[in-house]
Amino acid sequence: MFASDAEALKAAEAAYAAYLKVSDQVLIDGGAKPERLLAVATEAVYQEELEGFEAETAKGWHGVGSSRLDGASLQQYTPDDPNNVVTVYLCTDISGLDVLDSSGQSVVSPSRPSRTAFEVSFAVKSVGESDLLVSNKQVWTGGGVC
Repeated sequence: MFASDAEALKAAEAAYAAYLKVSDQVLIDGGAKPERLLAVATEAVYQEELEGFEAETAKGWHGVGSSRLDGASLQQYTPDDPNNVVTVYLCTDISGLDVLDSSGQSVVSPSRPSRTAFEVSFAVKSVGESDLLVSNKQVWTGGGVC
C-alpha cells in the first residue's frame, strides 16, 4: 500500500488535514450537512461527531476560522489491516477557530487549550486504495506530540 513508513505518515497527514477542513466547514455552516464528514471519516467517527454538530445547530452557533494540523509522528503502519492501516500521533491547533452564538459573541472559554494531541487511526476507503479515512480519534495524554 505504502512504500515506506514516511509515505504512510504523509498519507495520514493529508487525510487528517482533509478531515479538519471538512469538520471546520460543517462548524462554519452551523452544523448543517454533517454527512459531508463521511467523505473523510468512517461511519463510527461520523456518529461520534454528529451529536456536537446537532447541538451546534440547535443553539444557533457557528464557527469562524480554521484549525490546522501542527505536527505528526507515526505510531504504527500495518499494511495488512485495512481497518487500522496507519495510526499516528497528531497535534491539532485550534487557536484560529472560534465558535460564535447567534448574536456574534464567542462561546469559547478563554481557558480552552489552543493545541490538543490526538492518537488517530486511519482505515482505507476501499481495499487496494491508498486513500485514508479517519477511523478513530482519541485525545492523547502521553505527551511529546504538541
